[in-house]
Amino acid sequence: MLEQIIKEDIRFSVDGRLIKELGEKLVTKNYLALAELIKNSYDADSDNVSIKFNNVKYNSSSGTIVITDNGSGMTWSDFNDYWMRVSTSNKEHHPVSKVYGRNKSGSKGIGRFACQKLARSLIIETVSETQKIGISQVTRATVEWDDFVDGIDLIKTSCKSERYNIESNKVLHGTTITLYNLRQDWNQRSYTNLQRQLASLSISSPVRRDGFKEDPGFDIFVTADEFESEDYKLSEKVLDSGWGRVTGSVGENGDVNVIFNGKLIGTRKHQLNEAFPVLKNASFDITFLPEVKAYQRNPQLMTLQQMKAIRELYSGVKVYSEGFRVYPYGQPGDDWLGLDYDVGRRKAKVDNNELAKIAAGYGLDSGRVLLDLFSNRSLIGSVKIDTNNNPEFDIKLNREGFVDNAASELLRKLLRYIVEWMTIQYSYFKFLYAEQEREEAERVWLEKLNQSNKLKDTDDSYSEKTYGFIKSNDSRNNEKFQKALSVILDEVKHSAETITVEKNSLLSPVDDTGYKSEPGLIEAASNFIQKEFDSNKKELTLLRAIASTGPLFFVFAHEFKSLVSHLDTDAGKIEQWVERGSVGDSTWLLSIAQSLRSSRKRFLSLENLIGVFASTHKTEAKKIKVKEALKKVCDGFEFITSGKDIRIYFDDIDVRLKTKEISDAAFYSILVNLVSNALKAVMAKGEREIRIKAWRDEKLVIHVEDKGIGLDEDKWNDVFLPLVTDPSGQMYKELYGAVGNDELAVLGRGTGLGLNIVKGMVNDNGGSVKFIPPSAGWSTCVEVRMP
Repeated sequence: MLEQIIKEDIRFSVDGRLIKELGEKLVTKNYLALAELIKNSYDADSDNVSIKFNNVKYNSSSGTIVITDNGSGMTWSDFNDYWMRVSTSNKEHHPVSKVYGRNKSGSKGIGRFACQKLARSLIIETVSETQKIGISQVTRATVEWDDFVDGIDLIKTSCKSERYNIESNKVLHGTTITLYNLRQDWNQRSYTNLQRQLASLSISSPVRRDGFKEDPGFDIFVTADEFESEDYKLSEKVLDSGWGRVTGSVGENGDVNVIFNGKLIGTRKHQLNEAFPVLKNASFDITFLPEVKAYQRNPQLMTLQQMKAIRELYSGVKVYSEGFRVYPYGQPGDDWLGLDYDVGRRKAKVDNNELAKIAAGYGLDSGRVLLDLFSNRSLIGSVKIDTNNNPEFDIKLNREGFVDNAASELLRKLLRYIVEWMTIQYSYFKFLYAEQEREEAERVWLEKLNQSNKLKDTDDSYSEKTYGFIKSNDSRNNEKFQKALSVILDEVKHSAETITVEKNSLLSPVDDTGYKSEPGLIEAASNFIQKEFDSNKKELTLLRAIASTGPLFFVFAHEFKSLVSHLDTDAGKIEQWVERGSVGDSTWLLSIAQSLRSSRKRFLSLENLIGVFASTHKTEAKKIKVKEALKKVCDGFEFITSGKDIRIYFDDIDVRLKTKEISDAAFYSILVNLVSNALKAVMAKGEREIRIKAWRDEKLVIHVEDKGIGLDEDKWNDVFLPLVTDPSGQMYKELYGAVGNDELAVLGRGTGLGLNIVKGMVNDNGGSVKFIPPSAGWSTCVEVRMP
C-alpha cells in the first residue's frame, strides 16, 4: 500500500574482496608481511621462529615458505574465534601473553592477512594444550586467498579445516604456517635483503616479569638451501667501540635522564628540563661510529672497511614497539629526525635554548656547533616505546610508521634533542683531541729541549738571530713555537756548513767546531711545529676545495631549476587531462609518464653530484680508488656531457688502482678542475672527446687528454699562475660563441684559480703537475704525478 511504513533491522555486508584489499594493498613490502606472522609467534610465547625457504629460486609455483614456532599454539575455539575473525579485539582483552607476560605486539587483528602478499595459498597447523591434562588439540586449515572474490559475501566463503585430540607427549606445541603458490621467484639479492631487514626486526632479550616465568628472549632464524646466509647480529663490543654511546629513559612522570660515555669525555649524566609524559617508559640507545679511526674508543677492534660495512647494514635510529621494529624509521633514505637534511644544508646554529647554554658552557660557539651534526648513516640507534601504555601511539594500518599526531611529534623532538646534545659532546671532544695532540707534541719537544744545551749561552749565535727574527714576525708570539723553529734552522745552517767544511777538507785540515747534532731534539721540534701547522693546512685545503666546487654548484643549480620547470609542465598537463575528463588519452599520459621518469633519472644524477660536493669537504687523509672517484666526478658533469655529446673515456683504468694517503677534498678538487678545464677546451673548438688514463709506476700517474682547442707550448707554465685565465686569448673567445650562457655559467667564465688550485693540491701531497706533449690525435695533455 502507498505510504505504508515498513520497519526492518538491516546489517552491513562485507564483500569477499575486502580480504584481498587487506592483504595485498595494506602491506606493501615482503618483509613487513613476514613480520606480522613473526609477531604472532612472539605473542604466543615462542622463544624462536624459523623461516625456511624451499625451492623458491626458479619455480614459485612449487616453492614454499614455512614459518614455524614453538609457542603455545591455538585450540580450535581460539583459532575460530580469533585467527579467523577480521579485526579481533583479542589484544585489548588479553594485552599480555600467558606464560612470559609479554606485551602483545599485534594491534589491528588483520596482520595475518598480509601473508597473501607472499603467496596465494597457506596451510596452518597449530597444536595447543586443552583444558584436559595430558591432551592436546591439533587444528589444521587451508586458506585459498583467491577464493575471496568480488560479489560474494565474505561470510559465505569457507576454508577447509580439520581438528583432532592427541596425547600431549606425542606432539610438539606451536604453530606452523606453510605458504605455497608463491607470488614471486626469489633470488640471492631479495633473500639477503630480507635477512637484513629481519635481523633488526626484534630486540627482545631475556627478562623476568613479576608473576610470570622468566622470558628466554626471542630469536629469528631464516634459512634457504638455495642461497647463502649470513649472521647479521650486532654485538655490544661493536657498539662500545665507536666514539661515544648515549643511553637514557623516560620515567613514569615524563622525566628524561641521559647517560653518555665517550672517548676523552668519559661518563656524563644529563636530565632534560622539559618532561615528556606521553613517552613514559620509553628508552633509547644511540652509538656514533666515526670515520676517523683515531676517534674510536677501541681502534683495534675492526678496520675502517669493516666499520663501513657495519654502518651500511645497521645505520639509522630505529623505533621498536613491544620489542618489534616500527618501519620505516631508521631505514635507508628515511630521515625522520631531519639529520641528513640539516647536514646537507650545513645547518650550524642550535635552536634549542637549553642546548645553546650547554654548548656555551663548554666554550663552544652555539651558532656553529651543529656543523658537527651526525648524519643518519653514522648513527646506530634504537628507541623502545611501550605503546600498550601509551595509546596515543597508533601504528598505521599499512604498518609503516605511527599516525602523525602530537605524540609522534614529541618523539621526534626528544630524539632530535638527544642527538644534538650528543653532537655538542662530540664538538667538545674534537677540541680536546686537537689540544691533546698539540700538548703531547709540546711535551716531547720540551723534554728534548731540557735535555739539550741548545739555546743556552748562545752569544749572538745563529739560533738567537733567527729566534729574534721569528719572534718579531710572529703575531702569536708563541715562545715555545719560536724556539722550535730556531733549533731546526740552526741545525739546517750547521748541516750546510758541515757539508762545505767536509768538501774543503779534501784540500786542507779542518778544526773540530764542537757542534753536536741532536736528532731526538730535531725530531721533537719538527713534530711540535707539524701539529701547530696541521689545523692551518686543513683549513687551506678546505678553502681550495670550496673554490673547486664552483662548477659543480652551477651544475646543480642549473639542473635543479630545469627539473622544477619540467615537473611543473608535467603537472600542468595532468591537470588539463583531469579537467577535460577524458579517459582515452593513453598515449598522452604515456608521454607524461616517460617525462617524469626522465626527470627522476636526472634527480638521481644530481644525487651523485651531491656525493661529489660532500667529498670535497672531507679533509682526513685516506687511500682513494681512482676510477671510482673519476666516475663520481664525470657523473656530476653529465648535464654538460650528455647535452653536448661529449665523450669521456676512462674505462681502461684498473679498478684496484688507489692513491696513497690523501684527503677527499684534495683529490676530488684536482679531478674536478682538470675535467672542467678539459670540458671547456673541447666545447670551445675541436672534437668533443676526453681521455683519462691512470697507472702506477714509481708514482701514481694521471693523464687528462682532450681533442679541444689546444694550448701553445710556450703557455704551458703560464696557466698554472693565479688569476691567469686564458693566456692565448682564444679559448673563451671561442667558448662564448659555441655554448649558451647556462653552460658557460656551469663551467665558469674563468677565474684563473682552477689549475693553480690543482698545482697547490698536488704539490702539498708531494707530487707535480704539468702539460706534456699529447698522444697522436690529441690536442693537450695534463700529467699529474703523485706518490
